[in-house]
Amino acid sequence: MHLSTQSCSSTDQYTVDELPYGYGRVASYMTCDKNFLQYRRFGWLHIHTLLDLQDELQLLEEELETYHKENKGIPAKLSSRRLDYESDPSRKELIAKIRGKLREYRKWLSSWRVSLLTSD
Repeated sequence: MHLSTQSCSSTDQYTVDELPYGYGRVASYMTCDKNFLQYRRFGWLHIHTLLDLQDELQLLEEELETYHKENKGIPAKLSSRRLDYESDPSRKELIAKIRGKLREYRKWLSSWRVSLLTSD
């Protein structure tokens, strides 16, 4: 099937037919009409990455649980973030790791959701 691209101008400077064969021409052609757009979701890689991040979060969760168990006899450490951070910076460091990993996980999860919504 041959589709005419003569009337399609995907860039400010060129029509698709004016571009040499290769990625530039394919990209220009694909931008002419949203129905031409095709891309690979890399679903297996996305899910594998999400599973890996979940495992990392699980380990961080276990570390935090261990911290709470080890300090259950010290109510001030578990009920006051300020006192805990002042007396022992390890919890602050752990929470920072958790925040960063959760941020990374949310980014990947959001990316995967968008990928699912934008494909047929």
